[in-house]
Amino acid sequence: MVIFITVVKTEKYSGTLDDIFDIQENVSRSIVAALKLKLTGYEDQQIAKRFTENIEAKILYLKGKHLHYSFTIEGMQESVKCFEKALIIDPEYALAYTGLADVYYELPWWGL
Repeated sequence: MVIFITVVKTEKYSGTLDDIFDIQENVSRSIVAALKLKLTGYEDQQIAKRFTENIEAKILYLKGKHLHYSFTIEGMQESVKCFEKALIIDPEYALAYTGLADVYYELPWWGL
């Protein structure tokens, strides 16, 4: 027999778009605390890691990922544009490069 127990604890986070990276880290830490997890030093560093400090680049990356997972030719083509724009803003944004690589890897399957 498997028993599932769900505990819901609501917390409210507020701030401006400029605070989004801090809010993201705080939410992650709250989840870790609620689950009573013990993180290694490396895992703790990963929670705090920011792949970019530029909010616009982050938004373009997230939009690109969303468009990529639409799994339409048009969506995938638009995702390439988002990743490329993110890289113009932050040329060292590694996640934008990986997003671009994922789409380029899949485009041949779509006949492009």
